[in-house]
Amino acid sequence: MKSILAHIVLLIHKILKKFGIERQTRTAFVKYFFNTGWMFAERMLFLIVAFFVGIYVARYLGPAKFGLLNYSLSFAFLFQAFSKLGLDGIITRNLIKNPEKKREILGSSTVLKAIGAIFSFILIFASIQFSSSNYETKIMIMVIATGMLFNSFEVGRFFFESQVKAKYNAMAVSASILTSSGLKVFLIIVGADLVWFAVAYSIEIIVRGLGFALFYQFINKDIFKWTFDKNISKLLIKDAWPLMLSSVAVMLYMRIDQVMIKEMLGADDVGQYSAAIKISEIWFFIPIVINNSVFPAIINAKAKGERFYYKRLQQLLSFLIWMAILIALPIYFVSPFIITSLFGAEYFLAASVLSIHIWSGVFIFMNNTAGKWHITENLTKLSLIKTASGALINITLNIILIPKYEIIGAAWATLITYSYVGYFSNLLFKQTRKLIKIQTRAIFLKNIF
Repeated sequence: MKSILAHIVLLIHKILKKFGIERQTRTAFVKYFFNTGWMFAERMLFLIVAFFVGIYVARYLGPAKFGLLNYSLSFAFLFQAFSKLGLDGIITRNLIKNPEKKREILGSSTVLKAIGAIFSFILIFASIQFSSSNYETKIMIMVIATGMLFNSFEVGRFFFESQVKAKYNAMAVSASILTSSGLKVFLIIVGADLVWFAVAYSIEIIVRGLGFALFYQFINKDIFKWTFDKNISKLLIKDAWPLMLSSVAVMLYMRIDQVMIKEMLGADDVGQYSAAIKISEIWFFIPIVINNSVFPAIINAKAKGERFYYKRLQQLLSFLIWMAILIALPIYFVSPFIITSLFGAEYFLAASVLSIHIWSGVFIFMNNTAGKWHITENLTKLSLIKTASGALINITLNIILIPKYEIIGAAWATLITYSYVGYFSNLLFKQTRKLIKIQTRAIFLKNIF
């Protein structure tokens, strides 16, 4: 295996050398190439295993029960941002800039995330008392919330991101996917009740969190030497609080539609809608993987000069935007065939939702890179304003469109919201107008080389 990898590395070096690329740049490219490769391998596992197991679950449960399960997940995830505290990108950035303070940063982050997870759990418990959900649905929501308490264990992931060592994160996530998927298949075979599928999702979160911690300890052997630093914690919170509120807004406009459909229409409609977005959102991992992999390089590019930095940013945006378009175009035309083939004829209403919702990916791909740019430029407060206004727009549109157009209206509300957050909102601020120019050039492939 090592011999094969060595030959691949040598081949890549030779190809890049023919293009006149210097050795240092070639070495960096190989490093990021394999790092991104590990991330894609993990997501491909998700695509192959979790995705098709998810379809198996949808067929087993039927639209109504599948709708209740997705409603429970969406309700719990509305509060997930409080357990993460917006620290994710901030931790990675600080580890890159201050590697000598690794133990203090990781220790302080763990404590902060644990506090956030407990706060999130309490919020979820309090909120479900005001919902119209039955007892079984409330139990499912709290089971998922229990799993979210383990989000504080994921800080090891950010160390591996800062070191461009994605393979350890990929192995931890893969272990959680395989565990959860295996359990779901077993539950279907034994004819388990709906609530046990919520348990399976909770176990996936727990295994993933513990996996990050165990891999970190296996490689570094210093997890018990992490320390809490009051000053570092203050700095982390100072930088992260706008991102936390932004994450709350993001979760609102990404998940509130399923909650509102359940309250305004019913569980069956949530099942139909959820089937469509399961196809649409499966692609959303692509910008996350690529951006997480090259984030350290984006930060380093800024130090080499503004022109070089923005050229690299535009090249990345062009690649992601056109990838999203090429994904959306064929799915738009064959959405009825995709839905009925995968989910069955009883999910036929999901096809119309998919043909609209799939175009949201263009703006999701665009906005994921924009989010990294906001962190690099320290414009997190502006990010908060645009995501908060996006959440407000989405809720308003859902209130107007769902009663009249049902789940089709929810799909249009989502697409309009994503286009605003990912692109048009950048016109509102002087600091972000530079970004929308780069995004526009990226769409039309103007001067990317």
